[in-house]
Amino acid sequence: NYPESDHYHLNEAWNNIGSVYYDMLDYAGARHAWEKALEYRPDDRMARDNLNECIFTNPDVPDWVKG
Repeated sequence: NYPESDHYHLNEAWNNIGSVYYDMLDYAGARHAWEKALEYRPDDRMARDNLNECIFTNPDVPDWVKG
């Protein structure tokens, strides 16, 4: 329910959604959510670290998710 202009809270929400997807082993959902978080705050280090550590360098993530 945040307005589109509220980049801070939308970024936080998408970061949290990504973490939930990751905990559920839905790596594609996690990647999408963290990338969405970066659309709202491209400078967000946490979302970048999550993508790098949990998706791109994680050997458990299938290659098709890593893209």
